[in-house]
Amino acid sequence: MSVGSIRLVTQYLSSQERKRLLNDLVENHVLQKADESSEVLLSELLDVVSEDEKEFILARLQLFAIKVLNSHNDETPEMNAFSSILMLSRKSSKLTATLVDHIVGTLSRFVEIEKEGLNFESGSNELIDSNTFGKPGLFGSLQEDVPTAMALRLLSFIEVLSRDALIGHQPMIDFYACILLGFEDDKVRECCSQIIRWRISFIKENSDMNSFVWDVIQLLMNSPNQKKVNLAFVFWLRYLNGQSIQSLSLNSEYQEALQKDQYWLYLKAGLISKVHEQRKYALSIIKLTVTSIAKSFENSFIKWEIPFKDQNVALWRKFCTLYEIIGLDTSLHQAKAATRDIISMLTEDSTIRAPFALIILSIGFHASMESVRKFSLELVLSIPSNRLHLLQEDNYEFLKTTFFPFILTANYYSTFRTDSEYECPFGDKVIKFLSGCLQDLSEKEHVRRLTHIILEMLAINRMTFDPARLYVVQGLLQGLYRLQSSLNHVIVKEDLSLLYKVFERVAENEIFQLMTQTINLRLLLFLDFDRVGFQGLLQALAKFLRINGALGYTILSDQIDFFLDSVSKNFQKQELLAFYEDNKNQLSMENFIVYLALIVPNNKSMVSLLATDISQHPQSCKILIQLRAHASWFSDIVNEPVISSEIKQLVCKMITHPSSCSEIYFENTNCLIKDTSIFSHPFWNNTDLNNFWISILTEFESSNEGTLTLATAKFDFFVEVLQHSVFSDVAESFLTWENVFNLGATSFKNQPKNTSTAFYKVKDQFYGSLFRMIQLLAKISRIDGTFKEKVYNLLSHNAFFAGFYGKLEAINLLQVLIQTSDPLTTDESLSLVQIMELIWDDLTVDRLILNQRPLHLAFIELAFSVPILSCSLEASGRLSQSLRRLALQIIDNGYGRKSLLPTMINCFSSFQLRHNDGFENSFWLGEVLVYGFFLQQLNNNLCRLELILGSIYDQEFNFDGDRIYERVYGAEEVSFRANIAAILASIKSSVFALHIWRFILTNDSIFHLQTPVKRNDGVEEWKRIQLLCVMVLTIKTIGKSDLLTLVTEVFAPLLFKETSPLCRVYIEWILSYTLLNVTPSKEAILAYFKDDIDNQQPTYMTTFERISYLVIKKLDFESESQELTNFLVNYLIPSCSSNRALIRHFSVSLVCSVIPEIKNKNLNVPKAVVRSLENIYNMALKSEGFGTYRSGDALIWDITEDLTLVGICGGVLLKVSDRYTEFICQKEFAKYVSEEQKEKLLLPIGQDQREQWVHRSPEKQKSNKSSFSASNADIGTLLQTKSGTWSTVMDVDETNKNGHVRKRSDLIVMASLVDKPPNLGGICRLSDVLGAGLLTLDDMRVKEHIQFKNVAVTADKWMPLEEVKKENIIGFMLRKKKQGYTLIGLEQTDDSVELNSELKFPKKSLIVLGMEKEGIPSSILAELDFCVEIKQVGVIRSMNIQTATAVIVHAYAIQHC
Repeated sequence: MSVGSIRLVTQYLSSQERKRLLNDLVENHVLQKADESSEVLLSELLDVVSEDEKEFILARLQLFAIKVLNSHNDETPEMNAFSSILMLSRKSSKLTATLVDHIVGTLSRFVEIEKEGLNFESGSNELIDSNTFGKPGLFGSLQEDVPTAMALRLLSFIEVLSRDALIGHQPMIDFYACILLGFEDDKVRECCSQIIRWRISFIKENSDMNSFVWDVIQLLMNSPNQKKVNLAFVFWLRYLNGQSIQSLSLNSEYQEALQKDQYWLYLKAGLISKVHEQRKYALSIIKLTVTSIAKSFENSFIKWEIPFKDQNVALWRKFCTLYEIIGLDTSLHQAKAATRDIISMLTEDSTIRAPFALIILSIGFHASMESVRKFSLELVLSIPSNRLHLLQEDNYEFLKTTFFPFILTANYYSTFRTDSEYECPFGDKVIKFLSGCLQDLSEKEHVRRLTHIILEMLAINRMTFDPARLYVVQGLLQGLYRLQSSLNHVIVKEDLSLLYKVFERVAENEIFQLMTQTINLRLLLFLDFDRVGFQGLLQALAKFLRINGALGYTILSDQIDFFLDSVSKNFQKQELLAFYEDNKNQLSMENFIVYLALIVPNNKSMVSLLATDISQHPQSCKILIQLRAHASWFSDIVNEPVISSEIKQLVCKMITHPSSCSEIYFENTNCLIKDTSIFSHPFWNNTDLNNFWISILTEFESSNEGTLTLATAKFDFFVEVLQHSVFSDVAESFLTWENVFNLGATSFKNQPKNTSTAFYKVKDQFYGSLFRMIQLLAKISRIDGTFKEKVYNLLSHNAFFAGFYGKLEAINLLQVLIQTSDPLTTDESLSLVQIMELIWDDLTVDRLILNQRPLHLAFIELAFSVPILSCSLEASGRLSQSLRRLALQIIDNGYGRKSLLPTMINCFSSFQLRHNDGFENSFWLGEVLVYGFFLQQLNNNLCRLELILGSIYDQEFNFDGDRIYERVYGAEEVSFRANIAAILASIKSSVFALHIWRFILTNDSIFHLQTPVKRNDGVEEWKRIQLLCVMVLTIKTIGKSDLLTLVTEVFAPLLFKETSPLCRVYIEWILSYTLLNVTPSKEAILAYFKDDIDNQQPTYMTTFERISYLVIKKLDFESESQELTNFLVNYLIPSCSSNRALIRHFSVSLVCSVIPEIKNKNLNVPKAVVRSLENIYNMALKSEGFGTYRSGDALIWDITEDLTLVGICGGVLLKVSDRYTEFICQKEFAKYVSEEQKEKLLLPIGQDQREQWVHRSPEKQKSNKSSFSASNADIGTLLQTKSGTWSTVMDVDETNKNGHVRKRSDLIVMASLVDKPPNLGGICRLSDVLGAGLLTLDDMRVKEHIQFKNVAVTADKWMPLEEVKKENIIGFMLRKKKQGYTLIGLEQTDDSVELNSELKFPKKSLIVLGMEKEGIPSSILAELDFCVEIKQVGVIRSMNIQTATAVIVHAYAIQHC
C-alpha cells in the first residue's frame, strides 16, 4: 500500500482507531512478530499520524529501542531489530533524543570503567577528567559493566544517526567520540573517526572544544600505535579543512597551539613518516596552517612576520612543491631541476628554519627509487660549507637518524682508476662534508655535540662497512684538526665510553685495523683536558693499549710525539709529578707504561727515580717485559743499570729456578734476552741450563694441561736462549739430535684426553719451538745427506700435526737446509717437495686462512726457490708435475688471496734470471705463466678501497716511509701480471714460445679462445684478451715459418669468427705483424678477405683497410708510397662513397689519418689522389659530427712502436676504444719489474701515451655526470607537481588511496564495444585522470590482462567500473535515459555535430564509444540523441580510440569538472 493510500484510509478512521492500529503495529514490532510488510506499514503510518497520536506509543518504543541497543544475545535477530530502531528514530525526533541520552550515559559508564585499565592511550585519564561538555543522559546511573561490543554497537548507531543528520548539537557525543579515538580496539576507533567525520561541523562551531581538540590530537600523535597517529592526522585535517581563514585566525586556542614547537614537531613527524598517507595529511595541514597564521611569532621550526606574509606563503608553497617531487610523486629529473631551490631552503634568514627545511632532504633518503636516494645523499654533501652550521639547529637529528645510517653502508663507496691510482670520490666527499660541518661551527658546545654524535654512531654501528667507518672518523679527525685549539678540545668522559667501544671494533683486515686504531688514538689528542685531566688521558691511552695489545703499542710508539706535545702544552710539570707520587703504586701495568712514555722524553732527570720505582712495582715483571719489547722506545729507561740488573735477575731466576716461576714469566719474554750487552757469550757460558732443561723434560711428561702449557712456554724461552747463545759451549751441549728425538718422543705422551679447545695452540707452539731448535742445530752441524734425511723423516711424521706456527718453522727449517747445504740432488728435492705437499694439502683443506699469510708466502718462496726449480728438469718429471700442481693450486687460491701470485711469479723471475736455459726448458713453467695471466682476480670495491685508504694512511699517519699496503701485503697484485709480461717478453727460445702458443690453442676446452662459451660475456672476453696478450708478448720470438702457419691456419680464420672488437685488435695486430715481417704471408692472408671485399661486408672491409694501412705505414719510403697509392686508389677512396654506412664512415675517418701521413713524410703519391683525399677531408671537417666519432682515425695504432709492454697490456686498447679495459701502466712496470729483468727484455716497457687514449673511466664519467653543486643548479625552474597539495587540500573523507580528490563528474563513458586490452587500459586511465563518473566494460576480467595493466597502471583501482555486456547496451542506455542522461555517440555520421568550443555537453552525458574498426552499430545509433565527430584534416581519416576518447572526455571535463 502506498503512502497516498494510507493517507486516504486514515481519513476514514477515528483517532482512537488510528491509535489502536498504531498500537497493534508497535506491539508486533516490539514482540518481533512483524513481517516486512508490517514494518513498511508502520513506517508509512508514522509519516501520516500526528505527533499527539505518536505520543502514547513513544514510551514503549523507547523501551524497545533501548532493549535492542543493550542486547548482546546471539539468538536475537540483532541486525533486523537494529535497522528497525534506526527506522523508528528517523520517524520520531523525541525517540532519537531519548536514545542519544541513553547512549551518552552508557558511554560515560564505559569510559569510566575502561580508563582505569590499560585500554586507553597514556594521558587519557587527565583529559577525560579535566573536560566535561554536559551531563550524562538518562541512564548515567548505569552500574553494570559495559562490554566493548555493546559500546561499539551504540557508537555504530550514533554514526548512522550522525550520517543522516538526525543528531544536532550534542557536545557529549563529540566528547566521547574524540576520547575514544585513543581506545585500543581498532573497530571502536574507526567508528569514532566516522562519527567525527559527520559531526565535524558541530565540533568546529563549539568554541569550548578548541583546546580539547588539540589535546586529543597531541594525545594520539604521541602514541606508538601508527593507526592512532593516522587518526590524529585525519582529525587534525578535518578540523582545519573547510574553515575559513578568518575563522581560524580568530581561533585563539588554535593560534596559540601553532606557535609552539610541538605543533610543527608533529608536522615534521608526519612529513618524514614511512606511512604515505601521513605524509600527504601533513602536507595539506601545512598549507591550511600557513595560510591562516594571524600573528608574528618565531620558534625552532618557523619564523613568521605578518608584514611579509605573502613572501612567507610563497616560500612555504615552494617547500610543498619540492616535498611533493621528492617525497610523494617522486621524480628524479624534477628533483635535479630543483637542486638550487632545495639548497636555498637551508639558509640563515629563511622563514623555514633548518629543522624543517631538512625534511626535504630527509624524505629523499627514504624514497623507493635508489637513484633518488643517491641524489639526496649527493645533495646533502653539496651543501655550501658556510651553511653546514645550520645542521645543528635540529640538534643534529638529521645526521643521526638519516644521514649516518646511509653513509655507513657499502654500496655508495664506488671506486675508479685514474692513471695508476684508484679514487673513491664519495669517500672524499664524506670526509670533506664532516670536516666542513665541524669547521663551520663557532661554539665549542656545538662542536662537542657533533663529535659525540659521530662517536655514538660509530659505537652503535660497530658492524658496519669498515671503509665507511674510516671515512667518517677521518672526517671527524680532519675537522677537529682544522678548528682553533679553543674549540677542538671537546672529548669528555661520556665520549670516552663511546670511544672505548670503537677501540674494541676489530676491522676485517690489517690495513683497515691499523688505520682505524691510529685515527682512534689521534682523537685522544682532542680530550677536554680541563674536564678529564691528566688521569683521563692516562686511562684512555692505557685502555687503548689494553684493547689493542701489541698493535696498540706499535701505534702509540709511532704517534707518541703528538701526545708529548699535547702534554707539555696542557699540563704543568709539577702537576704530573704530583700525580705520579700519589698514584705510582696503584697504576696498572698499562698505565705505568703510558706514564713512562709521556714523561721520560721531556724529563730525563726522572729516569733513575722511575727505574727504581719500576723494580718495586707490584707488576714489575710485566713492566720489564714491555719495556724490553719496545726497547727503542724506552731506551733511556731500559739502559738504566737498575733496569738492566732487574732484567738480568729475572732471566737468571727463570733459568735457574724455573719451578718458582709461573706461566706469566714465560709469556712474551723472548725479548728479554735480546740485549747482547747484558746477555753476551760469557754470560751464557757461565749459566747452567741443566736444571731448566730437566724441568722442561719432566713437565712435558705430565698429564695436567696447565703443566703442559707451562712446559711449552718454558721450552719456547729455552730455544730463544739457545738462539742467542748458539755458538757458546753451553748451547752446543743441548743442540743434539739425541735431545731432539728424546723431546719429540716423550712430550705429551701423557696428555689428558679431554683438553680445552685452545690446547691445539699449545702443541703448535711446541712443534714450532722444536723445529726452531733443529734450525739452531743446523747452524752448528755439517748438513750432509744423513742430517737432511733425519730432518725429512722428522718433518714427514710431525709437520702435518703442527698448526700455523709449527708449519711456518718447518718451512723455515727446510729453507735453512737448501741454503746452507750442497746443491740438492733429485731424490732430496723429491723428498722435500713431498713434505711440502703434505703441508700444502693440510693448509688447503678448508681453503687458505687469511691470517696465515706469512706461512703461505714462506711456503711459496721455498717451493719455487731456485734450487728446487733447478731440479725440476729431472727425467721422470715427477718433481715438475708436483710443482705444476702446487703452482696451479696457488693460482686458484690467488683469485681472492693477496700476495700469493706476486710471490710465486717473483720466484719464476729469479729462476729465469739465474738459469735461463733451465727456465726455457721447463715447459710446465710456460703453462703456469699462461694460467696466471689468464686468472681474473677478485677486484671488487673492497680490494680497491684498501689501496685508497692505505694511501690516505701513508699521507696522514705513516712516518716510516714504506707504504702501509706493501708493509702488510708486499707488492700490489698488479705486480704479478707486470712480471709475467716481463718474463714472457724476455723469452729467447722460439721452441719455448711456440709451446706456449700451442698450449693455448690446443687447450681450447679450458681457454675457449677459438670457441667461446658466451661470446658476449665480459669475463670471457677479458680472458681471451689476456691469452692474445701472451701471444703478442712472445711474437718476436716465434719463428717466421711457425708464425705464418699459425696465422694462416688459426688467426686469419679466427678473425672472421671473433665478435669482440677488443680481441680483434690483437688478432689484427698478429696478422699485421706477420704481413710486415714474413714476406710470403701477404697473398695467404689477403686471400681470406677477397670475398668480403667483393661483397662489401662492412666489418671485414674495415678490418682489411685498417690492417693494410697499419702495414703500409711501416714500409720504407718507396714501398710505402707505392703501396699507399694502390691502397688509396683501389680501396680507400672508393669506400668513401660506399652505400654501406659503416664502410663509408670508417673510410672517411681513415682519410683523417692518411692525409697527415702523406704530408709529414712527403710521400710520393699522385697529386690527383692527394686532391681527392683533401676534398674528402675538407668535407669531413665541415660535417657537424666531425671529431665526435672518428672510427678509422681512432682505431689506428702502430704495429712496431706500440709493441711494448705498456701497449700490449692495455695501452693500445685504451687508444682505440672508449670502453674501460684493465691496463698496466708505465709506472707499474717501472716499479715492479726488477732492474735485472728489465735488462733481459726483448720488448721495451714503453710509454702510457695518455693523450691518445679514447677511453675515460666509466665510473668517472658517471661521477662527473651526476656531480653538481648548489651554485650551478638552474634557478627558477618550473617544477611539475602531480599531487596538487597546495592548489587542492586533501579531503580525507573523499579520497582515493593516494589522497587525490575524487570529485567525479556525472559523465558515463561506455566502452563496452571496445575489445582490445591496451585501448581499454588507456581509456580507463584517461577516464580516471579526467574525473569521469563511470566506465563500462564488456568483460571485467580484462582488468587482469597484462596489456591492460601495462597501460592502465593502477587506474582500475580508482576508476568506477561496471560490466555491461554488448547485448545489454541498449537496455542500459534506456535506463540512464530515464534518469535524465543525454545519449551521445562518438561517431562520424551524416548528421554528426563537430566537436568545438560551441558544443555544450549536458551535465548528465553518456558517451558511447564504437568498435575499433566498425564503429557504433546502427541499432545503437538509433537510440542516441546525437553524435559528435572530431574534425580531421590529415590523410588518415580515423584516430585511435584512446586518442579520440581523450579528446571528447577532455572537452566534457573542461565544461563540468
